[in-house]
Amino acid sequence: MRTIVLAAASFLALGSFAAADVIHLKNGRKLEGTIQAQRRDHVRLATPGGTLKVPKAMIKRIEEARSAKAELIERQKAVDPTDPKALEELARWAGTRGLGRESKELRALATDLRFQRFVESAKKLGTAEAFVRCFHFARRKAMGRDVQLYCLKEAVACDENNPEVRTAFRQFERDIAEAEAAIRREQELAKRVRYVNPKSDRQKGKATYEDQVAIRASKAKRAAKVSPAQRQAELARIKVSLAQIAPPKSEQEQEAEGRASYR
Repeated sequence: MRTIVLAAASFLALGSFAAADVIHLKNGRKLEGTIQAQRRDHVRLATPGGTLKVPKAMIKRIEEARSAKAELIERQKAVDPTDPKALEELARWAGTRGLGRESKELRALATDLRFQRFVESAKKLGTAEAFVRCFHFARRKAMGRDVQLYCLKEAVACDENNPEVRTAFRQFERDIAEAEAAIRREQELAKRVRYVNPKSDRQKGKATYEDQVAIRASKAKRAAKVSPAQRQAELARIKVSLAQIAPPKSEQEQEAEGRASYR
């Protein structure tokens, strides 16, 4: 693999692209080409001589011919806003250019469009199975619980005795129960007082398992920007709505619940 120094020499000999991006290295040299992606530890640069991975540790600064946001706006104009696949491809491109927030928004828009098409198809078919497919899509894409509840409500209205409807309904109940359990664990962990041995891994600069769990829980809480109490209230509201549309339980389900309560 060619070194950065040799590549820099070849770039200077070959010249630069029109309106090229410029990477200024800490050793005073500069590389010109088109930035294809910016990763955590390197920048991928397309040049007349090929594609290079430039370590960020060697980079002093980067001059882009035009900002990634400006290029994103131009690309958006050429994309059909009703085409989920085109939006997903644009989202992937935005992600490689360091536009994480924009990439997330584009993916969410593409998901919404796909979901709308699922719902329109389900309404035309008018079958419980079609709305169950909508539910599984919404669940797989981590769409809001209100959206998943809507799918179940429509499926139950079509045929509450359908086996697929019952399976989806119980799956949603398990998801709610797991979410409640996760909130309780987070609250218990926040209250727990942990004793740390002076000669433990923490002294060596390594976080203990409980520390790692606490860090992950803290990051998830900050990302959600919703307190555990608010999440509990939201789950309680969902449970009330869920109870209102619950299909009658079969004898097998009632027997299974009885055995579980007995244990």
